[in-house]
Amino acid sequence: KLIELPNHANGNIALLHVMDSLANHGCLVVDLTDGDKSHDSAKKMSNMWRATESLFKNAKDEGVNLPSMHVADGVGSSHAVVGFQSVNDGDQQFLETRLRRLDGILLPEESHAAMGEGGAESMTEAFRIMAEVGKDVVRIATAASSFEAGAFQTVGSVVSDEGDDSPSIAGLTFEEASASGIWEEDEDGFERGASKRDISRSKILASEAADLLTKEIMDDGRPLLDSDVEHNEGSVSMSPHRMCKYSNCKKSKKSNTREIFGAHTDTSFVTIVPAASVS
Repeated sequence: KLIELPNHANGNIALLHVMDSLANHGCLVVDLTDGDKSHDSAKKMSNMWRATESLFKNAKDEGVNLPSMHVADGVGSSHAVVGFQSVNDGDQQFLETRLRRLDGILLPEESHAAMGEGGAESMTEAFRIMAEVGKDVVRIATAASSFEAGAFQTVGSVVSDEGDDSPSIAGLTFEEASASGIWEEDEDGFERGASKRDISRSKILASEAADLLTKEIMDDGRPLLDSDVEHNEGSVSMSPHRMCKYSNCKKSKKSNTREIFGAHTDTSFVTIVPAASVS
């Protein structure tokens, strides 16, 4: 997890990989095993697959009562729905879930039984993993883009007025700053541009701003506890976790293939699609 723009070799490789993938392909493949070094997250995702399989298998049973798609209680948007929907004679089936912010319970609660023993907990764990991946990707991309655009790069770093009303840079007078190399001028007295310290500081600020954005704007279903920003959170996560099943029951006589779900654009920071190794 790279919170700050890295200054070490491995971090730079990861940063370049993220930005190259997003710029050239618009997507990024994330290995949850960290090169086969750790399998904890992968095992939790595997449990999610089993719960999903149980869900759609049990959805056919008459004894299972999955609520239809509806607006979740206590949300601030009519688009924040939860529930089950089946269209095109079952060719498209969806279960839209969200987390209740107070206790982390998966909604709708009526879906728990269809997921099998421990299925709802597996879904919640999988959501947590994917949310962290999404936040990491957005944090890296935002910090790198901000730094590249020079958004936080100020020649002379911090400029402020000290007690004697003499202007200073990072706590130094202009003369001291110039002598120390923080503020650089050429022989004609014109500033040369950002120094190495200015650039280093802009990296830190870009990283801090990106970290703040992901914590306060991207909804991972957890309460926002350590924020100075005035906010009024809804009781339910605005980030959904959607289980989908696509079938092709209406095979054409001319072709065995058919587009079940057309291309579209999501209005979200990221769309995360978990994929098993056999996909």
